[in-house]
Amino acid sequence: MTVLRPLLAALLVALPLAVRAEAPVFTDYDTLRARLDALVMARRLSEALVLFGARDAYTDAELAEIDTRVRGRFPADFENAAMVRSAEMLNGFRQEMIAYWTGKNYLYVYLFLHQRPGEIVAMQFRFSTDVDEVFARF
Repeated sequence: MTVLRPLLAALLVALPLAVRAEAPVFTDYDTLRARLDALVMARRLSEALVLFGARDAYTDAELAEIDTRVRGRFPADFENAAMVRSAEMLNGFRQEMIAYWTGKNYLYVYLFLHQRPGEIVAMQFRFSTDVDEVFARF
């Protein structure tokens, strides 16, 4: 856990996603959550990073290392997912904190979204095992 925590903390801090050309766009929130939940529940965080636009920030080796460390910290797929916090902002913007867990092992995901006519844009995606790091974003 002590080795993974700095990695996940660094990811939370180092994923401004400004490195990408375009933010990922989904047809609706349910589609976005279905994709996100399927990947996170299966502990496929590198695929989630790619889907949510951080591909250019990592080499293939770094993405593989993320999955290796996540699977080491969480030996089984997540069994539960729940919205912890959602803050509506102005003009269709929203931030969310989603918890994924099995037993006493938790992973927290932060999303910054923009709802536009006919689509939803995922502007930021971050994750951490430290609840305080995600709460600090609100």
